[in-house]
Amino acid sequence: MPQTRLYFWYNLPGFSLYANPYTFPVTTDLDYYNFNTSYPVTAGLVNDAVTTITAASPDVTSAGTFPGFAIGVVDGNGNATTAYAPRNFDASGDGSGFASGANLTLCGSALSGSTCPVTAAAQSPVTTNISYLFNNWSGAASGTSDGLSVTVPAAASQTTYNANYVPSFRSIVPFVDLRR
Repeated sequence: MPQTRLYFWYNLPGFSLYANPYTFPVTTDLDYYNFNTSYPVTAGLVNDAVTTITAASPDVTSAGTFPGFAIGVVDGNGNATTAYAPRNFDASGDGSGFASGANLTLCGSALSGSTCPVTAAAQSPVTTNISYLFNNWSGAASGTSDGLSVTVPAAASQTTYNANYVPSFRSIVPFVDLRR
C-alpha cells in the first residue's frame, strides 16, 4: 500500500493549514465547518510527492505567521505564483508542474515577473514595526541567494525547504511639523 502524506486540512478554520504536524485548539467536535453539514472537516492526503515550503526568523518559528512570508514559486511548467509559508505543493492539488522530476524555482521574496529579484525585498507580514529580509535557504537544499532551484523528488517522499529571514526592528515616530 502506498504511503500517504498530508497535503491540506479542508474546511478547518485556522491558519498554517499545511503544517504537518498541525497543532490547533479543538473548539468543536471537528465534524463540520461552522456546524454546516455541507462542509465536513477533512484531512487531504495524497500519494504523490509533497514539496513543503516553510519560513522562519529568530522571532518567528517555521509554524508560520498570518498571513505568512511571501515566497515566489515557479513550477516545472513555468507558472509563477506567490505562496504564503507554510505551504505544501503536489501534483494532485497544484498541477503537473509539481510532479516528481519537475524543476522548481523558489524565491525568498516576491517574484519579479517569473524570476527572482536580483536583490531580495524586505517583507512585513506581521506588523510594520518589523521588516524581514531574506537570509538563506535550509532544509533539503541550501543556498544564500534569493532564488533556489530544486527538483521534486520521487513520488514516495515529502521534502521541506525553509526560507530564513533576519528581522529588523524599527520605531515608528509620528512626524510633527513645528513650522506652522
